Amino acid sequence: MNQVKLVIWDLDETFWKGTLSEGAVQIIPENVKLVKTLVQRGIMCSISSKNDFEPAKKELERVGIWEYFIFPVINWNPKGENIRNIISRCQLRPVNVLFIDDNTSNRKEVEFYNPGLMTMDAHDIPKLLGDEGLKGKDDNKLSRLKQYKILEQKEIFKTSCSDNTDFLVKSNIRIEYVPDIKANSTRIAELIARSNQLNFTKIRIDESGVFALAENPNYECAAIHVVDNFGDYGICGFYALDKKHKQLEHFLFSCRILNLGVENFIYQQLGCPTLEIVPQVSETIDPSRKIDWIKVVAADELDKPKEKNVSGKRKRVLLMGGCDLDQLIQYIDASKYDVTTDFNYVNKLGVPVHRDSLCYIKASESLSEEDKKIVLSLPFNDENLFDYNLNKGRFDVLIYSVLVNYTQVLYRHRKKGFVVSYGGYKDITKKEIERGFTKESLAQFAQEYECIGQMTPDDFYRDLSALVKKVKMPIIFVNGAEVDFDNPEEIGATERHKQMNAVLDRFIKEHSNQCRLLDIRRLVSQTDDCTNCIRHYKRIIYVHIAEDIMRMLSSENRLSCYHQLKIKSRYCCERIAFKMNKIIRKCKKMLK
Repeated sequence: MNQVKLVIWDLDETFWKGTLSEGAVQIIPENVKLVKTLVQRGIMCSISSKNDFEPAKKELERVGIWEYFIFPVINWNPKGENIRNIISRCQLRPVNVLFIDDNTSNRKEVEFYNPGLMTMDAHDIPKLLGDEGLKGKDDNKLSRLKQYKILEQKEIFKTSCSDNTDFLVKSNIRIEYVPDIKANSTRIAELIARSNQLNFTKIRIDESGVFALAENPNYECAAIHVVDNFGDYGICGFYALDKKHKQLEHFLFSCRILNLGVENFIYQQLGCPTLEIVPQVSETIDPSRKIDWIKVVAADELDKPKEKNVSGKRKRVLLMGGCDLDQLIQYIDASKYDVTTDFNYVNKLGVPVHRDSLCYIKASESLSEEDKKIVLSLPFNDENLFDYNLNKGRFDVLIYSVLVNYTQVLYRHRKKGFVVSYGGYKDITKKEIERGFTKESLAQFAQEYECIGQMTPDDFYRDLSALVKKVKMPIIFVNGAEVDFDNPEEIGATERHKQMNAVLDRFIKEHSNQCRLLDIRRLVSQTDDCTNCIRHYKRIIYVHIAEDIMRMLSSENRLSCYHQLKIKSRYCCERIAFKMNKIIRKCKKMLK
């Protein structure tokens, strides 16, 4: 038997004697003891039973065993699908799961829907503990069970929310207006410089400009502090209202609170003043939209969530991708994971700089210093393009969203041959004007660079290989949704996602010792899960992504163990080779 990490039990004529729906049942004491023993070995137990949920739960509570099961599924649905869902929630593979059932047809069904899963007849339960695959390891403190129970509670919370709005209501979002913008001028100036998706006017000013607004009696200004049940978002919004003309000069928010509804709520609170929106923005301002899940409170009433103890050793995680991923960081347990980010940002011209592109990750090492200066001088880049956290310090895991490589268009320098990436789906050299460019600079760009289209599947595979060789750590890739989304600016996006996802699937399968997949296709199943494009999702989807990340980070998997061993072995070999070469050089000197 393979190593078993999860045992899933049938109930009728397996865990207990009798059929619950037909009358009284008799729980088998040896099975109760067996479940407790397995959990003490770090092997989890779950349930897949065709029964009514509450009566089954009461029977198990009566003998004090209910709390030892994780993600129990007790309903009248087919067991094959139910067990596939259990395995997915536990973030395990079928080959490490054992299903026990007295019914042969049930076992065959489950095996068919979950290839590789192990099954056992109820008659063989007494032989269970003696099997090598169920040795487990000592966990008398039940720490593994406690971790799964936390995940289970969060899952219950999520599934109790009937839709995204229901989730927002239960999040208990509170905001505080902070009128003292001088005291927060540094943070406000940073928001003005960096925010783009939720910067509605895109007027850029520095810290001195913030002070000038604070001293101007014609303006009403405030920073926005946001808190919910998941954490304290801090100062993540700002507005400056021209009181005389009843017009918003500045109205902007961090991606951190995207899809919470804060911007619409505040706009309505301000009486729906004039707002000249400069595209593109990720949220539509709708004065008629009813937002009843946000409360305005004073500073002493914010009731901030207690900060978790982060003094212990935490897994160091580098999260790389689009800035929309900032939404999920609040849902990642800071007491266990130290998250650093390499997101796109906005340069001084107000143009998003996508340093997460594989094109630039590769260029940061392959280009000459002279060519780098040319790339950095482009209007859609700046001097910070190659300043990656990826190249600083050591991380335990890289989580990398590949979506920018699905979207951007590539341009080759006509003389030097290097490639840069920008925008998406459309060739900017055919436009009269483009964000960040003047008419003259765009014409010059068209003379110096030729458009070669979006990244090809072959080039994508090649650049993924280069990334894996470069980072030398486990990588969790985040792919793209494949739902139909009608966006005139991104025609063909769904088919493009399908094409590139297929390449990523093949790549991960061929590099399974270092790479894993967080599959967005499983989480984004309908168009309504998206917001303004196929790459941006409703808030609750980011909660699901965060939960999947934590499950993947906390699960014991062969990926980390194997890859860390591989790195250590390589390091030892390099050290030995270095010392041997040193000895050889000394010997040669002595012989001379």
